[in-house]
Amino acid sequence: MDNYPRQSLTDVAVVPTGTLAAKEAAVAGVPIQSSDFAKVVDVTILEPDEVSCGEGWDDDDAVVDGVVAIVGRAQARPSITLKPVQPNLPLTREVLDKSRKVILLTDALQDAIGPIGGSVPVAIVAGADAWEECAEELDDLLLGDAEVWRRGAEEGANPRGGKVPYVSPDGSHTIVDLIFENPLTKRRWDDGFVLFGKPASAYQVAEEVSGVDGVLCHGVVTSADAVVVAAGVGNAGDGAARGPREITVKKR
Repeated sequence: MDNYPRQSLTDVAVVPTGTLAAKEAAVAGVPIQSSDFAKVVDVTILEPDEVSCGEGWDDDDAVVDGVVAIVGRAQARPSITLKPVQPNLPLTREVLDKSRKVILLTDALQDAIGPIGGSVPVAIVAGADAWEECAEELDDLLLGDAEVWRRGAEEGANPRGGKVPYVSPDGSHTIVDLIFENPLTKRRWDDGFVLFGKPASAYQVAEEVSGVDGVLCHGVVTSADAVVVAAGVGNAGDGAARGPREITVKKR
């Protein structure tokens, strides 16, 4: 984006998936195109909240069999006077589906710390009764494994979204966070994700959640062409920390 004013990019238009990306493009003078008019997106660069590449991630010329990432988690407010910035999960999913190439950009890989896990954002229908029915079905599905919290439009909301639950600007969806954590320790599961009381993969979580009536999409990304580690990998101070580097994901 910084290179655009120096005219090192030509014939480029941005299909932003959020307001912040749209603002950055506008400031840089990059043409913006709606996803409605973009039949194909050549390259999508996505910065996930957490990403795992699995076995082989720390090889010098890393080529991995697959990748899993989580996008759309709640972001801290940049200022106490501003409301949390909410993702447009349905639009993000639409752009990913149209993309010829997907590149995930991250500062660190979860592989150096432990299995991918934690919370998974899910966009569901926003109707007064519809969202609650969907949330209850998710709660039944994940009983003992994860809690279902509706996202609030303001910081510090209770599990039902607080006084002002988040609803998308077009009124089409709201967001619930599936918080996978041990109910005794209140920390994320050692195995990352758990389903039906047993360790589960992000693929399994995505499949089960997608089958619930009222779910529009989720924040689990299971396909990409490459992962670019901007800073390094591994814990601070250990021998595995190095970067920047690119990890290639095999085509399936």
